[in-house]
Amino acid sequence: MADTPKKPAAAFFDIDNTLVRGSTSFQFARAAYRKNFFPRKDFFAFFWHQLRFISRGETDNMLNAIKDRALELVKGQSYAQLMAMISEVYDHNIKAKVWPETARIAQQHIEAGREVWIISAAPQEMGEEIAKRLGLTGALGTRLVQVDGTLTGEILGKPLHGK
Repeated sequence: MADTPKKPAAAFFDIDNTLVRGSTSFQFARAAYRKNFFPRKDFFAFFWHQLRFISRGETDNMLNAIKDRALELVKGQSYAQLMAMISEVYDHNIKAKVWPETARIAQQHIEAGREVWIISAAPQEMGEEIAKRLGLTGALGTRLVQVDGTLTGEILGKPLHGK
């Protein structure tokens, strides 16, 4: 009997409320506001959408409103500045919110020789930072469009969410 090739094994994790307690987008928005990345009124509008999301749960309309608001906030901003803030936000806001048990399970998969991927509607850049910090294989997320180092306020394709 011929040896059949072993099928690759992988584990997949979401970010918000799976690997990390709460919303990474909100943590990023808080830090970006403190650095004058966008005005106070925009932060409060984003905050309001986040509160509604938490209290009412997830609907397509709610997710679209949050996505649209978030894209408005970053439109015209520097991609390099965004990347620097993602690293800083991880260190100061997200690291302490990583669920220890979920991170332990992800590490067990790595130790067992499996790939471990983050799959999230959050920006791919945020997912990649978290994957790198936790020693995971990589991340897939919603792709932000940037032209010549400036964020356009658009995404490439559709948000990576749902089925």
